[in-house]
This record gives sequence, structure tokens and C-alpha cells, in this order.
Amino acid sequence: MRHFSSSNSVKSSYSIVFVVCAVLSIGVGLLWIPNLDEDLSEALPGQTMGQGFTTSATCQSCHPDQYDSWHRSYHRTMTQAATPSTVLGRFNDVVLEDRGYTWRLERRGDEFWVEMPDPLWFNEPAEVMRRLREDWPESPPRFQARVVMTTGSHHLQNYWIRRPDAVQGALGPDSGALVQVPWVWLIHEGKWIPNQDSFLRPPSSNVQGATPGTRPARSATQ
Repeated sequence: MRHFSSSNSVKSSYSIVFVVCAVLSIGVGLLWIPNLDEDLSEALPGQTMGQGFTTSATCQSCHPDQYDSWHRSYHRTMTQAATPSTVLGRFNDVVLEDRGYTWRLERRGDEFWVEMPDPLWFNEPAEVMRRLREDWPESPPRFQARVVMTTGSHHLQNYWIRRPDAVQGALGPDSGALVQVPWVWLIHEGKWIPNQDSFLRPPSSNVQGATPGTRPARSATQ
């Protein structure tokens, strides 16, 4: 039988409290990063305070050891605002091609931009949409958008944009949605791969209509 001293129990309780604080802080910590420009701050997910949500700074004063341990971990850098100090992928005039589509990555000073096909075009099979809508475009409209958020800092990194409010040939009511750029930067390998190729699938899996889709925003904010 394993015995625990009261001191161990107290330490365990502190650790649990800190972990809860740290997890809750992930969803709200983005806006606490200093010196973000106004456009980037407005594009990030809104901060929620109250109702049990707090920031990591709240935990630090009572649990300094746990805070320091967490601060050194990859959990702290899991979701971050896209800045020169957090973006690990190569954005200097990069052209990515996959399955007949093209994405162009560009760095503009301290900003990171993507010129890309509208992800909404890939949400439904084209042959179905052409029967439902006579104005359905033969190819996806394209737009430029600034990268506003990153996810991941250990093995790979994903990037998020705000779909522009006014996209030429807009295909639906999701203008302004936070969507993932469908490419992943492999940190150790130093290269880009399509997001859908970053998941292992059984050889027998039959993926219908494989297209460069995007992940919904809730994956990064909840």
C-alpha cells in the first residue's frame, strides 16, 4: 500500500489548482501579450474573464514553483498571437502547391500574410453545389489574409487567419470566421506539409473528396 504524507497531499493539491489555472489561462492569455498592434489584437479570439476563467499571472503569486515549471513547458506556448517571436514557419515569399491549388506566404515587416483559396469553397462537393446554385464558381475565389494566431511550438505549428469580411465571390455567411491555414510547419524537419497529410490513416481508409480543408476555430479556443 502506498502512503502519502500530509505535505505530499498539500503539494498535490497545489499542483492540481495550478494546472486548472494554467489550462483556463490558455483560452484567455492571448490578449495579455504586451505590444500587440491594434489590428492583431482585434483579430484574436475575445478574452473571457469571470465565470472561473483567469490568467496565468493569477496563479503565479500563490504557486510560484508550479508557475515556473509550467512557464518552461510547451503548454505555455501552445496557442500564441502570431508575431516574429512566435511564428516558426518560413514565410519569406514561399509558394506552396498541393492537389492543384496554390498558397503564397509572405512576410510584411512584423506581419505574416497568406494569399489563398477561399476555404468555404471546399466545404461542399462542387458537383452538388453547381446543381443547387447556378452562380457557384468553377474554382475557389482567392483572398489575402493576415496570420493572427499560432497553435503548437514543439513538433509542428499551425496557423490561423480571419476570413476577410468581404471576399470577392463570397460563398457563405462565414465572413470573418477564424480558420486554419491548411498547411503545417514541421519544426524539426524545417518544411511545410499539407495539414491533411499530417494525420496517420489506415492504408484501407477511403477519404472521399480529399481537399485542402480547414479546421474549425473552436479547436484552438476551447
